[in-house]
Amino acid sequence: MGNSLISMCEELFWVNHHSHCNFCDGSDEPEAYVMAAISDRFAGYGFSSHAPVPGRNVAWAMRLEKLSDYLKEVRRLREQYADRLSLALSLEVDFVPGVIGPSSPHIKACGLDYTIGSVHFVDVLPDGSGWEIDGSEDLFRTGVDSLFEGDVKAAVRRYHALTRQMLVEDRPDVVGHVDKIKMHNTDFRYFDPADRWYRDEFAATLEAVAASGAIMEVNTRGMYRGKTPFPYPGPWALRMAKRLKIPVHLSSDAHRPDELQKDFGTAARVILAAGYTECRVYVDSQWQDVRITHNGYMR
Repeated sequence: MGNSLISMCEELFWVNHHSHCNFCDGSDEPEAYVMAAISDRFAGYGFSSHAPVPGRNVAWAMRLEKLSDYLKEVRRLREQYADRLSLALSLEVDFVPGVIGPSSPHIKACGLDYTIGSVHFVDVLPDGSGWEIDGSEDLFRTGVDSLFEGDVKAAVRRYHALTRQMLVEDRPDVVGHVDKIKMHNTDFRYFDPADRWYRDEFAATLEAVAASGAIMEVNTRGMYRGKTPFPYPGPWALRMAKRLKIPVHLSSDAHRPDELQKDFGTAARVILAAGYTECRVYVDSQWQDVRITHNGYMR
């Protein structure tokens, strides 16, 4: 790999492309994450704050008036640490039909290295607010009851339908936490993910990912937050993704500097068990496939 930062790394290293700093709902200034990434032997790191959502007061998303400062700060850090870390500029962009998506004008104008497209909102509650599927469990139940008459299957199907709509109409470079709808399904209290209806629905989404050419992240946040024993997505879905030749990468969805490689070793084992030997990473201004082990990527 020539004189790339990967070739300059130790034999094993990590990369993380999904993170949140204090420009949105993360805890610290961006530079704190850079220093943690360098300390944790990272070759590449991507900032991906929650993009501003027009017309909605979203507590965890960046405010539009902060966007310019965010872009400037990440670019400043990229230049300052260019000889130590490959920094990428991104946003996690919500897909809300008619409101926002990865190709919205204020997103395209940013000149990002890549976009992460995620579905957090499923339709609109009676009070006019968007139903956040990964908010509190009380809010999750409220949405299922008020929007789907208590039918969890209908809610899950709607979530996956929106994800597929995004992939067809407004494809991101990376699809984020593709099955986060399972976040509140601890102990299978709402549905059994082994049921045929669920697997058929999820399979349709994976086929849409494959057809779109998007990269699918393997996101560990649910694991270290105690929400799920497996990443988003888990073993069954990753085995199918491998058969469909979907490229994957490993991300922690970090909101604190000490979360940059949380549960990476465990998730890497799940990726390897599914048949993958490589993940796609964004380093040195390009996507490239790199061998993965349970201890890190291998140069």
